[in-house]
Amino acid sequence: MENYKTTDCSIYSRNKKIAVAIAVAMLVITSPTALIFGEKSSTYLIVYYVTAIITNVLVFVWCFYDALERNQPLEKIWRFLIIIFGIFALLAYLFKTRGFIQGIKAIGICLLIFLLASIGSGVILAMVSLIIGEK
Repeated sequence: MENYKTTDCSIYSRNKKIAVAIAVAMLVITSPTALIFGEKSSTYLIVYYVTAIITNVLVFVWCFYDALERNQPLEKIWRFLIIIFGIFALLAYLFKTRGFIQGIKAIGICLLIFLLASIGSGVILAMVSLIIGEK
């Protein structure tokens, strides 16, 4: 029974990492859409809103697998809050499930992931800007 539980936790952990990787990759890849299409174009707005929705869904997926890994049910109210408020609900979820000190550490990891996504977006924006000739 111990091995089964360990396998489940490693699967949950792997799925959480996949959700984070997809979210970061999606944010980095979609970052230059304003440069390419213009901020007022309908294509940019569609990409912007679809990215926001998918990011919230990926935050939900991460929380879902985290709850399974911790053997705690993800209550309906948390499901709703995570889908509607995304990252902000994630921060509250981290405090709820980990306590104050571990919650602060988990938020620090979230900030590092955000920094990674920001750096990746900056690199992609710079490359696209050089290619299309924007300053």
